[in-house]
Amino acid sequence: LWAADVSTACNLLLSAGTLFSNDIYKRFINPAADGSRQILMTRLCVMLTGLMTLGLAMTVSSILGTIMIGLSLTAAFTVIVIVALHSCKEAGFWTLLAGFVMLILWQFFPAVRILPNIIYMEWLVCIIAYALVAVIKPGKKAA
Repeated sequence: LWAADVSTACNLLLSAGTLFSNDIYKRFINPAADGSRQILMTRLCVMLTGLMTLGLAMTVSSILGTIMIGLSLTAAFTVIVIVALHSCKEAGFWTLLAGFVMLILWQFFPAVRILPNIIYMEWLVCIIAYALVAVIKPGKKAA
C-alpha cells in the first residue's frame, strides 16, 4: 500500500511540473525556453509542489475539512463551465483569481467567514466576480 502511495505521489508531482513547464512557462512566460530550461522549471515546480504538499500534510487536522477546501476550488471552474456559452477570457481569469483569493482569505482571516462553509462563500464570490467582469468587458468571447 505504501508503494502505491509513493508511486501515485511521484506521478502527480511530475505531471504537475510538466504541465506547468509546458502549458504555462513555455507558452506564456518564456516562449523561447529551450529543453534544459524547461527541465529546470519542471524540477523547480516538482520541488515547490512537494514542499507545499508536505506542509499541508503536516498541518492537516481534519481530512473532511481538507477535502472541502479542495472542493471549494472547483466553484470557480463550475461557474465558468455553466456559463461557457457567454463567457469571455477575462471573466474566466478574474473568476478563478477571485475564487483563489477567497480561499486564502477564508483560511487566514476568520472575519470573512460569514457563511457556514467555504464552498458557499466561493460560489457567491465567483458568481459576483464573473458577472461583474462579464458586464464591464462583454466583448471578448473565449475562443
